[in-house]
Amino acid sequence: MKKVKIKPFDILFFKDSRPMGGSFRGHGENFPLPHTFNGALRAAAIQKNKTAFFTAGPFLEKSNKVFFPTPSDLILNGEAPKVKTMSPLAGSYCTNLPAGIRPIGAGRIVETKEKLGNFLSKEDYEAYLRGEPMAPASFKTNSDFYAVENNFGISIDKETNLAIDKKFFTKNTIRLRDGVSFVGIMRDSAGYPQRTCVKFGGESRYSDCIVGDLSSQMLPVPPRISGKRVKFVLLTPAIFAPQQDHPGAWLPNWVRHDNYTISILDGPGAAKARRMRAKGLKIEEGSPIKAKLVGAKIERPVPISGIASGEGMRKAFGEKAVLLAVPAGSVYYFEADDEIEAQKLAKILNWNGGDPDCFDIKNARSMLLGEKGYGIGVCAAWEYSNLE
Repeated sequence: MKKVKIKPFDILFFKDSRPMGGSFRGHGENFPLPHTFNGALRAAAIQKNKTAFFTAGPFLEKSNKVFFPTPSDLILNGEAPKVKTMSPLAGSYCTNLPAGIRPIGAGRIVETKEKLGNFLSKEDYEAYLRGEPMAPASFKTNSDFYAVENNFGISIDKETNLAIDKKFFTKNTIRLRDGVSFVGIMRDSAGYPQRTCVKFGGESRYSDCIVGDLSSQMLPVPPRISGKRVKFVLLTPAIFAPQQDHPGAWLPNWVRHDNYTISILDGPGAAKARRMRAKGLKIEEGSPIKAKLVGAKIERPVPISGIASGEGMRKAFGEKAVLLAVPAGSVYYFEADDEIEAQKLAKILNWNGGDPDCFDIKNARSMLLGEKGYGIGVCAAWEYSNLE
């Protein structure tokens, strides 16, 4: 595994799916998505005749600390303790949620207009996973890492590459503060240059890209699960596309939509197990994990689109269909039959497969674009909440 650091030379433009032009401002101040990070590195690799590779990121780094999106089950309280953790509510409630899915909340919450910051450092994230008390000062906001700038531009004719008369537009961009970089992880990167320039974001703006050995674990290390309840927190967005027998959207494709039980196994499937045994490996077929989804805390979906260049396996060209991703920080709550089943579930969901000394990313639980770093998450234990 390699560590990738991207430091822009100037402002960056990461546009969302909203239209741009005329009175419509270009909203380019969005946080870059995993496929944008992967695409920038792949484009530089293609120019140097390198192969494709797996990536995870980008994340923010400041003062040698890596930061991740704040989990959505944390809420700022107007009284002590200032930060509280929400979870599925115990008892019976009348809601419009699907049968078997519980509402999420916490007791004794005093409303406040203040909000928690958007990011947590790796060290504070690990403290959150261990269930330790959190302080509001631990959370960082967007402004701690970058400033949003308003810029003007002139439309360019695609055929002549000349400015179009009387066609101006406005756009928002981001400028990283001193000491701030985007960082990520790269695998299968043999031969990739240690230092190069990549086009990161829109407008073909170049950034400095440094690739080096990963000397320590970049992602939060999840604790060992005790008890039979497991929550899965996304470090990166995940895409759960609709299928013929599954609605997808907010619901993971590996959770059955009729009874919310887990459909993935604790080991390889029958076909893979046979292939591995044919190679002389003593591998047993995996068995179903006895656990079910009981709740979820999810923010607004993230629209994902782009432009196909006509290169690669599919040879497609033009605008890509819009997909909706579950945002990073979203939390899924599971309840297993016992502690052993809960630990099996955590092992197949955790990015490190449950190995605290592992640097490699073993699991990415997104139906689409897992190879580009979607669906990476960590697990922790949880307990039911009461409103009293």
